[in-house]
Amino acid sequence: MSRIMVTGASGFVGKSLIASLESDGIPSIGVFRDKRSSSDRAVHVSGIDAATNWEGKLNNVSCIVHCAAKVHIFSHNNQSLKALYDINLDGTLNLAKSAAKAGVKRFIFLSSIKVNGESTCEKTPFRQSNIPDPQDPYGKSKALAESALLNLGTKTDMEIVILRPPLVYGPGVKANFAAICKLISKRLPLPFGLIRNNRRSMVYIKNLVSLIRECIVNDRAPGNIFLVSDNEDLSLVEFVNKLGASYGIKPVLLPIPGSLLIFAGVLLRQSLIVERLIGSLQVDITYTCEVLQWSPPYSVQQGFNDTAQFFTDEDAG
Repeated sequence: MSRIMVTGASGFVGKSLIASLESDGIPSIGVFRDKRSSSDRAVHVSGIDAATNWEGKLNNVSCIVHCAAKVHIFSHNNQSLKALYDINLDGTLNLAKSAAKAGVKRFIFLSSIKVNGESTCEKTPFRQSNIPDPQDPYGKSKALAESALLNLGTKTDMEIVILRPPLVYGPGVKANFAAICKLISKRLPLPFGLIRNNRRSMVYIKNLVSLIRECIVNDRAPGNIFLVSDNEDLSLVEFVNKLGASYGIKPVLLPIPGSLLIFAGVLLRQSLIVERLIGSLQVDITYTCEVLQWSPPYSVQQGFNDTAQFFTDEDAG
């Protein structure tokens, strides 16, 4: 029986995708980096790079969803950059070549909206047809991997599908989203009262999983790049108010000018975080919806409710 292989199976997206597939009885196999033994439902690799040996691990796999990636580097020295490209570019291409050789029919690559760029301030929303403009090493490594995969697709029978999500959130989300959830739940004032004109796209994990599953089976998916979001862009004020509603709280928003927030970010060496909070990054998913005849099944409020409930239960436990 053919199976769906999911790399990065212990990660945020991979774990949710496998749970969704298993709940519907769809055979899947996860690729893990921990020390669990390989079995019919799990494969262990010490890492994913150009040297990874996939021989014997791709039997009866009809589709690979490649979620594994190196996201964070803590310095831009040569060693850190090499590790980033070893995994995100060389590791991806090595897996894809091995998959094509093993007769895998479809390869779905979880890329990033960072391939398009960092922001859409004073611009139109990002589209799949835009010329890539990655600004940081992570985005550049994903862009190169996309190009290599599409080129491989022209030389083999394996079908390539590329997805570019923006911020993915949901139960268990970490980093800035989790931090704001904690601040709201504690009813602490937030300095975002004047940030009403920016717009940001996000994607609830269940919406992303829904799209991935559509790309596994849809005959119109191969050879395409798809952008994904909840299709409901929010200003920072709208974001905080909707998230507060999930907690049954009316957040206190202080009227601090964006220029002061930027200045504070510089002083605290948190400029990137501030820019992401108050800047705009919009994604146009019209092409995705039209080609696949798909639309996000969950609203932003449903996603926020689910996320808030997770953190509430975690705090209570």
